[in-house]
Amino acid sequence: NLTSAYIMATSYASIIAGAKGLLWYHESTSGSSVISAESWWPTLSGLAFEMNTLRPIIGNSQSSWAASANVVSPERVDVASYTHNGKAYLLAVNTEPVSAHVTYTLHNLSYTPNTAVDIFTSAVVVTTDTTHFSDTLTPYGRRVYELAAGSVPLAYLLGAVDITQYVQELEGVDFGLPEPT
Repeated sequence: NLTSAYIMATSYASIIAGAKGLLWYHESTSGSSVISAESWWPTLSGLAFEMNTLRPIIGNSQSSWAASANVVSPERVDVASYTHNGKAYLLAVNTEPVSAHVTYTLHNLSYTPNTAVDIFTSAVVVTTDTTHFSDTLTPYGRRVYELAAGSVPLAYLLGAVDITQYVQELEGVDFGLPEPT
């Protein structure tokens, strides 16, 4: 029985494995010959939105860095690394119907990221060191991380995460602004 989560996971797994596009055909699961009657039909428009957003990123398959995933449980998480406009992106998908806690290892990245931000949810995972960070993916869950360095992500500015470490790093930095009067 098809679920929205399974459709998204298998689509992401295909892209991560190197597919250059996705093709969908209707095989009725509800007994109806009308595709829009299927419970998973709205998922396809969400998938189209995400793939359109990712097109510039995944269209550039030349990446000088790589990532690997170490999953604590025996489940499988597929990953792929991309570089677009000088930024590194990591696609990850949990291909199993159970949650997976995963530690990502970044290999040969040309800069040191301080955060990994999911581009669709704005979820922030702060890296634990220069080459590793951990996250938990829901059953059939997926993430597209932008690996950011040297800037404060919007989620920090909005108060989603404590910005104390950034304030401490910026103390004493001369931004060339006039003193307040």
